[in-house]
Amino acid sequence: MVNLKLFSLPTATRSLSQCLTPLSQFNYYLILVNLLSYLIYSNGIPIDKFSKVQIDSGVVNPFYADAPGDIPSITGIHAEQEKAKISNEGINIIFADTNTPVRLFGTNLSNETIIALTSHPMHNEHRSCDDFARTDSIKISYISDNMGFISLSLPKQSGQLYMCAKNHDESHQFGWYHQGNDPWITFEVEGRVLPLWLHIIAIIILLCLTALFAGLNLGLMSLDKNELQVVAIKGSDSEKAHAKAIAPLRRRGNFLLCTILLSNVCINSTVTVLIEELSSGTVAVIASTLAITIFGDIIPQAICSRHGLAIGAKTIWIMYFFMLLTSPLSYPISKILDWALGEEIGAVYDREKLMEFIRVTKDYNKLEPSEVNIISGALELKRKTVAEIMTRLEDVFMLPISAKLDFETVSKIQKSGYSRIPVYREDRKNVVALFYAKDLAFVDPDDNMPLKTVIEYYKHPLIYTFDDTTLDVALGAFKEGKSHLSFVRHLYDSDTTDPYYEIIGVVTLEDVIEEILQTEIVDETDIITDNRLKQRRKAKPESADLNEFARIGEGQDGTIVSPQMILAAFQYLSSSCPPFTPEHLTPSVLRRLLGQKIYFQHVVDPDRDEKEPNFKLYTKDKSVDYFVMILEGRVQVTAGQEGLSFFSGPFSCFGVDALKTSDIPPDSETGLSYKPDFTVELVQTTTYLQLPRKLYLSAVKASQMEKASGIIGTDVGKALAKQITKDAEIPTEMILMTNNVKKTDSFFDGSLSRQDTKKNKNEANKKEGDS
Repeated sequence: MVNLKLFSLPTATRSLSQCLTPLSQFNYYLILVNLLSYLIYSNGIPIDKFSKVQIDSGVVNPFYADAPGDIPSITGIHAEQEKAKISNEGINIIFADTNTPVRLFGTNLSNETIIALTSHPMHNEHRSCDDFARTDSIKISYISDNMGFISLSLPKQSGQLYMCAKNHDESHQFGWYHQGNDPWITFEVEGRVLPLWLHIIAIIILLCLTALFAGLNLGLMSLDKNELQVVAIKGSDSEKAHAKAIAPLRRRGNFLLCTILLSNVCINSTVTVLIEELSSGTVAVIASTLAITIFGDIIPQAICSRHGLAIGAKTIWIMYFFMLLTSPLSYPISKILDWALGEEIGAVYDREKLMEFIRVTKDYNKLEPSEVNIISGALELKRKTVAEIMTRLEDVFMLPISAKLDFETVSKIQKSGYSRIPVYREDRKNVVALFYAKDLAFVDPDDNMPLKTVIEYYKHPLIYTFDDTTLDVALGAFKEGKSHLSFVRHLYDSDTTDPYYEIIGVVTLEDVIEEILQTEIVDETDIITDNRLKQRRKAKPESADLNEFARIGEGQDGTIVSPQMILAAFQYLSSSCPPFTPEHLTPSVLRRLLGQKIYFQHVVDPDRDEKEPNFKLYTKDKSVDYFVMILEGRVQVTAGQEGLSFFSGPFSCFGVDALKTSDIPPDSETGLSYKPDFTVELVQTTTYLQLPRKLYLSAVKASQMEKASGIIGTDVGKALAKQITKDAEIPTEMILMTNNVKKTDSFFDGSLSRQDTKKNKNEANKKEGDS
C-alpha cells in the first residue's frame, strides 16, 4: 500500500477553510470526515492512533438531512483479512465462507448500532431499507462514536452488497437507512472456483504430477543413451521392454528436459495457489512447501532413482502429452540447447574407470569375486609389462649342456616339477637350448645319455621378448604356438659400450594367465607357487623321494640292482603286494627296508660245458622263512600233485605266506613254520629280492612306532636298527648263497652293527666252504 502523510485535524480544517469558503458549514465538515475516513481506510492505519479523533456529532450524510440527528452514518470501511482486497472500482471484495473482520468509520455509532447488508442499491435518494431483503443483522462492536467493528461470513454470491444501518434502543425506534451506493462502502463476495471436494482432488492430482515429473527428471535424465542401449540388449526381459519404450523419448534429451522442468514449475505454482485458497498466506506457504518438498521431490526421486526405468516406461504417454502441450515453449528452447551444447554423448568409461566401477559395484552386480578379478586382470594386461611378472634368471631351474641323463639328473628334473627347462653353456645367461620333461619318455637312465644328444634331436625353438613388452603382446606371441616359455632380454645401452642384449629371466604362458585370473595356478607338480616371492606350496601331495633310491648302492663295487629297479620294486610292492601296503608298512620304512642287503643275482652261463643243476629258490615241502620277488630273469615253477610247471618272469612274488603270523607249529628240526607246496627253479640269469621274515617283522614294528610317535626321516632307520638288534640276529642259513651268487651292498644308516655284519659274513663263508 502507498503510505500517505496525514495532517492533524486543525491543519486540515484551516486548509479546507481557505479553499472552500463558499461552502456551507455542514458541507465543510462532511467533506473533512469523508477525507479522513478514506485516508485511514486506504492506508490501514491502526485504530489506536486515531481513537482520539473526535468529529462533531452533528455531521450527517446529506441523504439524511431530514432524519433525526442520531441516525448512524457509515462513511468508510476496511476489511481486515488476508484474502480481502479492493477492486479497480474501489469495491471491497471479501472471501466467501471466511470470517472477515471489518472496521467501520462514520458518525453516531454506538453499542446499539446494528448493520445489515442488502443487494438492492439506493434509487432516487430513497434512504429506507425496510422494504429490501437483507441479511441477518450484525451488532457493531463499539469503540467510539466514529469507529466500530463487525464480523462478516457470507456465502459466495454474485452482485454487490450495500450496507443498511440503524440504532436500536427503547427510546428511539428508527427504520433501516441505506448508506448509499458509494464503492468504498460496498461489498462483493468472491468464493472458490471449484467445490471443496473437487478442490482437494485437484491438489492431490497436481501433487502426483509434480511427483512424477520430479522423479522422471532424475530417473530418465540419469539414464544416458549408452546405458539404455546396453540394458536393451543385455538386460532382463522386462528391462529390455522398458528400455526399448524409453529409448525414442530419451534420444530427444533437451526436449524431454525442457518439458519436464516447465511442467513441473507450472504445476508447483498451481498447487501453491490452490493451497493458498484453502488457508491464509503463511499457512499456505508452509503447507505448499512441505507438500511439494516431501511428496513432490523427496519421495518420488528416492523411488525413481531405483525404479526410474520401469516408471518411465509405464508413464510414457503422459510425457508425450505434456511434450505436445508445452511444445510452443519447450521445443524452441531445446533446439537452442542442442545448437549451443552439441550432441549428447553419454557416459564413457576408460580402462581405469571401468575397473574401479566394477570393483565398487561388485556387491550389487551379481559377480563372483573371481569373476571381478578376471575382468580386472584382463583390463590390466595392456598396462603391465613382462618384467613385472617374469621369473628372474637366478631363480630358474636350469641344466648345463654337459649333463648326463642318469638317474640322479632325471630325479632332479622330476623333483623340480618343471616341464620346460633351459639349457646353458658355461654361463647361465648363455642359454643355448630348451629341454622338455616329456623328452625323457624314450630315455633310459641306465644309458647315461648326454643331454646334448637329446636337445639336438628335438631342437625345440627358443623365443625371446623384451622386458618392457606389455602382457597383451606377450600373450599374442604365446598364442602363435611356437613355445609357452619365452626368455626375457634387456637392452643395455651406454655411451662407452655398444648396445647388447642379455637374458634376465623367463616368462611363461602360465604367468600371463595367472595375471588375468589374479591368482596362482598350482598343478600337481608345483613346489613353489610364486617364483618372484619364493612362496612354497603349503600342502604338496606326497611323492616318492627318488634321491633315496639313487643313493642305494651308489659308488660301490658289485652293484647289481639299479635305482630304477629298486624304485619299480617299491611301487609294485606298496601297491600290489598286501604285506607291503601302507596299512602294514609306511612308505619311509619300506624305502629303508629295500635299502638292506636283500638283493641277489644268480648267473647262468649257457656256454659252460659242464651242465650244473638248476638253483632252487623254493623246494616243495621244505620249510623256509623268507619272501622272494623276481626282479629280472626267468624261473620255472612246479606245483601240485601232477607236477604241473610253468615259467614266470619279473615281479613274480613267492612265499607271501612266510611273512604272515601263523598258528601252525614250527618244524621240530628247522624251527620254521612255512612249507611251500611248489618248487621254484632258476633257468637263466636272475636277479631277485629275498626278504627274511624277522627283518619284515622288524619293519612292521618300526612302522607302528612311526605311526604312534610321528618319527620320520633318518630316525626311522635308527629305530629300525634298534628293533632288529633287539629281536635277534638274522640266521645265516636263511640266506641262500652259492658260488654263483653275489650279495649287493646297500646304503643303511646304522641298521646293523659292525659285529652283526661281520658275524653274518663269517657264517656265510663257512657255509660256502661246506658246500
